[in-house]
Amino acid sequence: MKRHRLAVFILLILAYVFSSTAYSGNLLMMIAPLLGKQQKAVVPLSHQAVMGGPLSGSSIKAFKLADLTAPTEGPKNAAANNNLLAAGTFDLSLAGLVDNEWVVVEASGGKDIDANSNGIADTSPTQNLGTLHALARASDWRTKHLKVTPLTEIGWRYIENLISAVSADELAIRFADLARYLIKIDIDGNGAIDWNDLLAFDPENAADRDKLAFDYDWLSTTNDAGQIILASL
Repeated sequence: MKRHRLAVFILLILAYVFSSTAYSGNLLMMIAPLLGKQQKAVVPLSHQAVMGGPLSGSSIKAFKLADLTAPTEGPKNAAANNNLLAAGTFDLSLAGLVDNEWVVVEASGGKDIDANSNGIADTSPTQNLGTLHALARASDWRTKHLKVTPLTEIGWRYIENLISAVSADELAIRFADLARYLIKIDIDGNGAIDWNDLLAFDPENAADRDKLAFDYDWLSTTNDAGQIILASL
C-alpha cells in the first residue's frame, strides 16, 4: 500500500515538473491512465477543400464579412498530394478575430484528384479553374473539421445576397432555413439540421449524399442548355 502511494506521489511530482516543458503533453498522456484520469483527445483542426474530390494544392484565403476584398489570412496553399484524406487540407489561425466573427473561406485553383467522386484517386487529376466558398464563425474554423464544397458554395451564394440586409445573428437563422431545404437527415450528428450540416457534408461520402433532400448527382448532370453546375463552379 505504501509503495503504491509512493508511486502515485512520484508520478504527480513528475507531472508537475514537466508540465511547463515541451514534453508535458506526451508525458501527461502516458501517466494519465495510471493516475485514473481520462486524457481529453486532441482534435486536429484541418479542414478540406473538395470539388468532386479533394482540391490538391488549392489556394486558400479567409475574409471577414466586413471586408471581402482584403484577406484576413492567406493566400496559403492547401496540402498537395494524391491522398484522398490529406489532399486539399488546410488550417487557419484567424489571429485577432473574436469567436463569433463570421469568416468566409475561399478555395480556388488546385487539382481535383477525384473528379467523379468515386472514392478512388484519379490517374490524371483535373485542373480546377473555379472557386468554392464556405461561411462559418471563427470559432468553428478553429475547432471543427469543416469542408469547403459545392454545397457550401450554394450556401454562400444564398447568404452573400443577404449580408447587407440582415444582422450577423440572423445569418445563422437563414443558414438553418437553407439547410433544412437542402438536407433531410442530420449529417454532423448534433441532432438538428442546420448550417453545421452544410459544413460537415462530404461529397465523397455516399452516406452523406443520401442525407440530402435532392439528388447530388444532379450537380454533375448536363441540363437542357448543355450546362453542368459543377463544371460552372
